Amino acid sequence: MSRSTITRTSSAAALLFAAATVTPGAQRTTDSVTAFTNVTVVDVRTGQLAPSSSIVVRGNRIVAVDASTRMKLPDGATVVDGRGAHVIPGLWDMHVHTFNNSQSAGTNNHAVAFALQIANGVTGVRDMWTDLDDIRLARDWRKETDAGRMVSPRLLATSPILDGNPPAWANSVGLASAVQAREVVDSLVAAGVEELKVYTRLTPDVYLAITERAKVHGIPVVGHPPASMRLTAVVEAGQKSIEHLLGIPGQCSSAPADAKQDAEGHDRQRLFIETYDPKRCAELFDLFIRKGTWVVPTVALHRNRLLGFEPTWEQRPGTEYVSAVERAAWTAAHKQGVQRVNEDKRRGPHRRAQLAFLLRLIGSMDRAGVKLLAGTDLGNPFMIAGFSLHEELALFVEAGMTPLNALRTATVNPARYMDAVDRLGAVEAGKLADFVLLDGNPLTDIHNTTRIRAVVTNGHHLD
Repeated sequence: MSRSTITRTSSAAALLFAAATVTPGAQRTTDSVTAFTNVTVVDVRTGQLAPSSSIVVRGNRIVAVDASTRMKLPDGATVVDGRGAHVIPGLWDMHVHTFNNSQSAGTNNHAVAFALQIANGVTGVRDMWTDLDDIRLARDWRKETDAGRMVSPRLLATSPILDGNPPAWANSVGLASAVQAREVVDSLVAAGVEELKVYTRLTPDVYLAITERAKVHGIPVVGHPPASMRLTAVVEAGQKSIEHLLGIPGQCSSAPADAKQDAEGHDRQRLFIETYDPKRCAELFDLFIRKGTWVVPTVALHRNRLLGFEPTWEQRPGTEYVSAVERAAWTAAHKQGVQRVNEDKRRGPHRRAQLAFLLRLIGSMDRAGVKLLAGTDLGNPFMIAGFSLHEELALFVEAGMTPLNALRTATVNPARYMDAVDRLGAVEAGKLADFVLLDGNPLTDIHNTTRIRAVVTNGHHLD
C-alpha cells in the first residue's frame, strides 16, 4: 500500500472515528428514512454489480434496493447522493479480543476499538474470550445498539477459555476430567454463552467430553485444537472453527510423528515446510469441506509475529490511534525482534519462508473450497482495531485469492457461519442496514475497501 493511500485512509478514518465516538446516546427513530442514490451495489455472493442503484433504509433495516430510475423515494426521506460509490455489506472481524481477560479481567477496550472498527466499516465482531461478566455487558451493549442508542459493531460472544489443568492463561477454566468438563459446559450454556472456546492443553478425553456435551446442547465448539490430538480427530469431533491455521502445517507434513514431536519452534516449522505433502493437504481440506469446518487464518497476526523485526509497523495506517502504553510495548517488541535477527542471520529468511508457506496454504484452501473467515486476533501487538482487518483481506489476495473471495470472508461467509443470511451478508431489502460506501471497486482492487466514504451501521449513517 502506498504512503498516499495510508494517509488518505487514516484521514477518512479520523472523520468517521469522530462521528462514531460522538453519536452514541443519540436516539435513532424507528421510522427515520434515508435514501442512498446513484450507487453501485456489490453482490458479494455472485460478484455482480448493480450500477445506478438506490438503497432505502427505514430505521435499522434496508427496505428497498432498485435502479435509481425506477425507485420512487419515500416522502420526507433524507437523500444522500452516493454518486461514484460502490456499496458492500458491513465487514465482520471474526477473531477479536474486546475484553482484557489475558491481562486484566473485568476491563475492556470497547471505547476506542468500537469506534475504530465502525470507522473502518467493521460492523460486526466475534469476541474470542468472553467471560460471564463480559457476556452480561455484551448483552447490554446489544440492547443499546439494537435500540439505536449506541453505535457499535454487532458482537458474537464465545465463552471463557476451556483449557487443560493448569491452563496456558490465567483467568481461563482449567479442566482436569471429563466429568468436570461436562459440568462446566452445562453451567456455561445455562449462563447463555453462544460458543465454547477450547484451547491447546486439553487432554483428548476432556476435549471429547466438551464436544459431546456441546452437541447435546446444540452449541458450537471453536478455537485451538488440543496439541495432544491430531487435527483430523478434532475435525471429526465436530469443532466448528479452527483458529490461526493451528495444526494444518503439521497435518500436511509427511514427516514421521516422532520427528514432528521432537522438533521445536522454528525448527518444527522448517520441518513442516520441507516435508509438505500436497496429497495430505488435499485429504485434510476434503475433510474440512465434508465436516463443514471453518478456518480463521489470522494471517496478519502471523505476518506481524514472523516479521516483527521489520521497520514497517509505524508506517501502517491507524498507528496514530495506538496508545502510548501500547506504542512503547510494540517498540520494545520490535527492538527485540531486530536483536534476534541480528544474532542469527538465518532467522530473517526462515521467518519470511514461514509466512510464504502459510500464504500458500491459505491459497490452496481457497482453491479447494474450504470455508474461510477473516479475523485479526485484535488484542495482540501490532494489531489495530478495524485497520488490521483490511490488511488481512489484502494478505488473502496476496495468497492467491480473488478480491471477491477475500471480500466474502468478511461479509457473506460470517453471515453463513452464524446462520444469519436472512439479515446479514448482502445489501438487499429485508437485511439489517449495515453497509459501507467505498470510493472504488473492491472487486478490481481489494485495497479499495480502505477508501471509505461512509458507513451505515444498524441504520446509523456516519460520514
